[in-house]
Amino acid sequence: MRTHPLTSLSIALLAAIVPAAIAQVDPVVTTPTAWVLQLGASEATINGYVAQGFRIIDVDRVGNNQYDAVLVSNSGDYANAGITWLPGATEAQVTAALGGKRIVDLQPWDGGGTTLLNAVLVSNTGTDAVAGWGWFYAQTAPATIDTWMSSNTLRPISLSRYTVGGAVRYAAAAISNSGTATVTSRWHRWGATAAQIATTLSTSGGVITHVETATQGTPTSAPTFNVTAITKPIRGWWYYTGLLASEILPTASRLGARVSEVARYVDQSGTTRFFVVLVDNTNAIESRMRAAMDPLTDAEFGFHLRRVGGQVLAELNADFPAEIASTMKFVHAVREVQRASVGLEGASALDTVIFNPDTVNPNECPDGVAAGSTLEPIREVLWRMLTDSDNNATLLIANRCGGNSALNSWLSSQGLGGISNNHTLGCLCLNTPNTAPAREFCTLYERAATGQYFSAAWEDQLWAVMFGSNKFGTKPFDAVIDSEAQSLGLASPDIALFKSLFWYRFKDGGYECNLPPTPIRFWGGSAGIVRLPFLAASGSLAPREFTGMTFGHNGSNITVVYDSWAELFREQIREALTTWATACHGDLNSDGTVNGADLGQLLSAWGTAGPGDLDFDGTVNGADLGQLLSRWGACN
Repeated sequence: MRTHPLTSLSIALLAAIVPAAIAQVDPVVTTPTAWVLQLGASEATINGYVAQGFRIIDVDRVGNNQYDAVLVSNSGDYANAGITWLPGATEAQVTAALGGKRIVDLQPWDGGGTTLLNAVLVSNTGTDAVAGWGWFYAQTAPATIDTWMSSNTLRPISLSRYTVGGAVRYAAAAISNSGTATVTSRWHRWGATAAQIATTLSTSGGVITHVETATQGTPTSAPTFNVTAITKPIRGWWYYTGLLASEILPTASRLGARVSEVARYVDQSGTTRFFVVLVDNTNAIESRMRAAMDPLTDAEFGFHLRRVGGQVLAELNADFPAEIASTMKFVHAVREVQRASVGLEGASALDTVIFNPDTVNPNECPDGVAAGSTLEPIREVLWRMLTDSDNNATLLIANRCGGNSALNSWLSSQGLGGISNNHTLGCLCLNTPNTAPAREFCTLYERAATGQYFSAAWEDQLWAVMFGSNKFGTKPFDAVIDSEAQSLGLASPDIALFKSLFWYRFKDGGYECNLPPTPIRFWGGSAGIVRLPFLAASGSLAPREFTGMTFGHNGSNITVVYDSWAELFREQIREALTTWATACHGDLNSDGTVNGADLGQLLSAWGTAGPGDLDFDGTVNGADLGQLLSRWGACN
């Protein structure tokens, strides 16, 4: 048996360390961070992640040199300089390591009749310190530990039931629950079934901060768990009992969450399953988009947003193999343009005239029956495919690319093997769905826009056969632009010019399957690229490109998928508009006023590229004069 003496601190000092006392219970921290889940990993593997800058927040020994572990980045709100993991230590070894440290996870185990300890230690000095803490093990009954905690005003952060030499024992690690660090609402359960835990949560509330398997399931008894919970403000958390190993990461991805606790157990049928606790791990964009989409669809949904040539800005369920219907036709377009760029369509390239047997039935599942046959250039077939979403034109392009098998081989060679054409587009029902993870699909857009498949001239030919700002102006984005511009107090001339410079291309699509008695189900998505007109400090145009995708897979309503695509770019649109709000467009001499001096500069540059090319069309002319006059007066 081992206890750690409690320390006394003044009220003033307690108040100073409240953030550390809260942060040490990692599950109640929802600051987005990198994290790792390892199941059945070796000690060396886990230590390898520690060496990469991660820290262990939960680790269970599940076999000889086998551990289930959850780690988070040891930085920011999760930083602790004194992390130590002792996977098989004696009491003396743990005690020797405790100088300036405390235990946050404790799991004794049978080392051949000797009690060994699987313990995680963190720094307990400076801002990482708590008012007091203790650890207690080798007890024959949970009540003994409960009495010890109550007598010392402690709350548990780790509870364990274990067997050594055939005898059942109990252990705990706990921290002070006094002063300003008090958690007023908390509970813990020893050996509770999943049903009992659910009942306690429904009556007492709280967030599960620790779970460990107490007993395995048998044909006649359900598995049981030791659980601790506290009440703290939290953006979101979830728990699942009964997950298979293969279901944990997809579940976390779908929610935008990270695993905080995981406990392996055997259910009553003998199947290995996991009790998993997850907490919100989304950033502001992800949280906003999830809140907008989740209530409006029962489909599997998600999104991905990144800056072209830059970092990922937001994603949810981005690796899910979504069926995105006609949105997939962008794959065919990229591959065909790439083929033409290397001469595989001959000297005439996309102007090569080919036979199109059906121009009358764009929405059908291609049936091979000719209707409205004609000869037309490949680029016209591409236009039909992308703007009319013509399924017969798509099949024609797919066949020129060698068919679905050849398209899939090309995608795989590009490291985009998650994107797969498994049926003729337009023919989903009763066939294998196509797949398109949002992350990979946005990568395809990014590569098409950055010269990785063809030159800028060929890129322009691709965008020319797609629609976007060339057909709709800013209509899909008007609500976002107008609301953000209004909040920034942007003047009408600046808003109008911003919209005229706003560029995008996209492709969307949707499937509907009605196969009674199954209710009607929908699949679909929207994906594209957006070029936003940022202004540099000098007043010159400094555009930035972003690519994004939203999807809904197998739901009774996925309308929100299409409505949300423009919303995905809201923060970036606001950032771009801010550069206009902080600039004084038209103030050519930077004196804070658009006046005669600026007019003189503009007139002296008439017919040239500037200065004074205020509409960025390459020439100073009457349009620029109109821009300047519309901004006359002191800068706002």
